[in-house]
Amino acid sequence: NTSSATSLLYYFTRTTLDHGQIQAPAGEKGIPCFKFDDDAQLIFIDWLTKLELEIRSPDFSCVLASHLGKYKKAICSLSAVIQLIENNEACAIGVDALNKAVRWLEVMKSHAEHIFSGATIVLDEVKAAKRLFAKLAEGGFADGGEFAVHEIRGKGWSGFGDNDAISQALTLLEAHDWVSQSRYGPGAKGGRPSTRYRLNPRAVEMRSVLLA
Repeated sequence: NTSSATSLLYYFTRTTLDHGQIQAPAGEKGIPCFKFDDDAQLIFIDWLTKLELEIRSPDFSCVLASHLGKYKKAICSLSAVIQLIENNEACAIGVDALNKAVRWLEVMKSHAEHIFSGATIVLDEVKAAKRLFAKLAEGGFADGGEFAVHEIRGKGWSGFGDNDAISQALTLLEAHDWVSQSRYGPGAKGGRPSTRYRLNPRAVEMRSVLLA
């Protein structure tokens, strides 16, 4: 059913075509309403099934999935407009118009994947930082004591088995004042400078809100 194309078709049909020229049955407010013909319907179902399986995969980016979910409406609108442009006397959307809409959306999808890839990386970093904060607040560091990267690594927490992942999460937490950093020079007996962290007590108190 392509009733979702109504809003996009409204301006086009009102300003470009005489409704009397369009053979599709009238829908809401007298605006012509297209449906796929039998062959196009089968192609649409196959396309929609593949899209739903892709965006519902547990490993698929939720940000990109939200965007691609809008394609279910877009393909109906695009194919209806293409059908009107190429043959406004048609009573239904045919295979050719639908295939052109599919190819158009494939191009749009490739651009979306490129754009959202950066957003997905940032979102993953935020999620990792929140997970680390939750573990720190519940794992023996909530009493105000200081801790270092190697001490976190020693906890064996999933996702935080290397220094880079821990440091990246701590940098983000520090930027939002959830943790503070202190740097120390060599001790009386020498040694290397060290960096230690401390949880912000206020952030620990508000963690149920911050981690929501």
